[in-house]
Amino acid sequence: MEELHDIVEQKNKFKTAVKVIAVIAAVYGAFVAIGRYVAKKSSELDEQNIGQKVKKYLAFMNGRNIKIGNEQIEEISIRSCMGGVELDLTEAYITQDIDIRIHSVMSGINIKVPPMVRVNMSDSINIMGGFANLVPNYETEELPTIFVSIENVMGGIAVQMVPEKEQ
Repeated sequence: MEELHDIVEQKNKFKTAVKVIAVIAAVYGAFVAIGRYVAKKSSELDEQNIGQKVKKYLAFMNGRNIKIGNEQIEEISIRSCMGGVELDLTEAYITQDIDIRIHSVMSGINIKVPPMVRVNMSDSINIMGGFANLVPNYETEELPTIFVSIENVMGGIAVQMVPEKEQ
């Protein structure tokens, strides 16, 4: 009788192991499918951004290096989930105010700006994360301002000025 009980117990353990493997495979497959979908959407957004003053970027479980140069920008939107984004504006034409909207979940985002711009990060929501404005506070009102609004959960966002000699 004990042998029969052992056989039934082994069958149950085997069935449980198969179920666990099936769940792991399903979760893996879901992440792969989501990753491919987001990569496709990200590529589509990159194509749509060419020559536009309003740009949208997407990062999902990956890193993005975005360099905007020799063009004028009005608005930038970044959505990032478990990724890292570096946005380089050091070569962009910043002659008027710019809005940067960031929606971030467990991501690190670093924004590099040129000298002689002001940065305002007052419209920001941060849950279990942090953000830092490392740009000097210029007293003059005549400089263009980059308004950074953040909705951040468990991530870190920094805006820093890059001196001209480092560009």
